[in-house]
Amino acid sequence: MPSVLHQLLVELFGESPQDLLATVMRDLGLPETSTLTFTRSEASFSQQVELEADLVLLVRGEENEPLCLLIVEIQLSVDRDKESSWPAYQAEGHRRYRCPSFVIVVALDPKVAGWATGPFCTGQTTFHPLVLGPRDVPRVTQIGARTSAEMALFSGLAHGADPEVRRIGRVLQQLLIDQQPPRADVYWDVFLRAIDERTRNEFMLGFDWYTPQSEWGKRIYAQGLTEGRLEGERDALQRILEARGLEIDEEHAAQLEACASGDQIHDWIRRAITASSIDQVFPS
Repeated sequence: MPSVLHQLLVELFGESPQDLLATVMRDLGLPETSTLTFTRSEASFSQQVELEADLVLLVRGEENEPLCLLIVEIQLSVDRDKESSWPAYQAEGHRRYRCPSFVIVVALDPKVAGWATGPFCTGQTTFHPLVLGPRDVPRVTQIGARTSAEMALFSGLAHGADPEVRRIGRVLQQLLIDQQPPRADVYWDVFLRAIDERTRNEFMLGFDWYTPQSEWGKRIYAQGLTEGRLEGERDALQRILEARGLEIDEEHAAQLEACASGDQIHDWIRRAITASSIDQVFPS
């Protein structure tokens, strides 16, 4: 139960904040107290909405003592509400576990990562989350003794637009085959979504074990198989033309590349087998 002195001071500051807090407000850069209005508000926070982080990891030492608390937030876009909730996560984690508490923001987008570094000012505290962005994630282009499929996947997601993603993808393929994690199909589905269409098609062709898990993956996989078959038929036609000494010009090359009909390409192949000129293969 609060003491009489405690309660008295509460009432004094509640009744005359402009006088008792004048020095503090001046240090904070607030305007003259005569221009301010002080309204006493409910002090209880027991009814506040529960804040929930994405992942909380308590790290213990050899003696099972808590060393630190890691609060991991996956942030795929800028969310201004996080600027106030992240400091609350950190403060509550420190209060609850009585150990150093850190908020770690995982951001795959460089712009989101830049925003997430802060600083965010809560009043007395200037808060800087720890950010794990693309520049902090190594490019997993070789398999080492401790390289996991999860490491390669995260590397691929962080560097999906990087030319090195082909090498990362090949490493991920091999690790998925060798390690066979329970969610291998899901890993590959997510990886394919993070890369460009051309690179995606290169990886999807000939990967027999892959079964798409999402509707997006099923649709893209079907498109990739179709495109792969068409690409193989285009290549077959060009080889026949080369073997018969028929040079394909830019116009016909563009026509071939744009063709999405397997039947049409088959017709050109049949013509190429006996044609004596390129015009007989691609009649007007």
